[in-house]
Amino acid sequence: MFALCSCGRVSLGLRWAPIQGWRIWIRWSLIIGLLVGFAITIGAGLILATAREIPIITLSPRQLPGRILTVCVSAPLQEETLYRVIVCVPVVASFGKWPAVAVSRVLFGALHFLHGNPSPENLVGGWFIAWAYLKSETVVIPLLLHNVGNLLVLLGQLATWYFLITVR
Repeated sequence: MFALCSCGRVSLGLRWAPIQGWRIWIRWSLIIGLLVGFAITIGAGLILATAREIPIITLSPRQLPGRILTVCVSAPLQEETLYRVIVCVPVVASFGKWPAVAVSRVLFGALHFLHGNPSPENLVGGWFIAWAYLKSETVVIPLLLHNVGNLLVLLGQLATWYFLITVR
């Protein structure tokens, strides 16, 4: 496991490949995606059950390139560096693996909540991404999970835009 005192590149999860290999992480990514999708469904159901309106966010094709750069490249790189490398490593060294996952998850969810994205998938996704970082011993896995998750959100917003345009 990570050792903060060694301060090496590998101890921070700065390696290219997960220690288990890529095949297992492809499988885990699909499972994680299904569980996060389930959290989104539960969240939407709770919002509908409380008679609140679900905000519909759309994205036009002209907005897509800029949003991909910020949402799928810049934000995940900054967030994974912060929540995994800067937060997880010292917490693991001081308190252990599961407290690091909990702290990272709560911070991840809280920041998304503060920036106007208070959806349950951020807590669920933050938990899985923190776990994946510690399990794979590389920041590449959480970065890819975050990138793909955000890309799927953007594609959903783009599909919603097309649907609303064609329905009108």
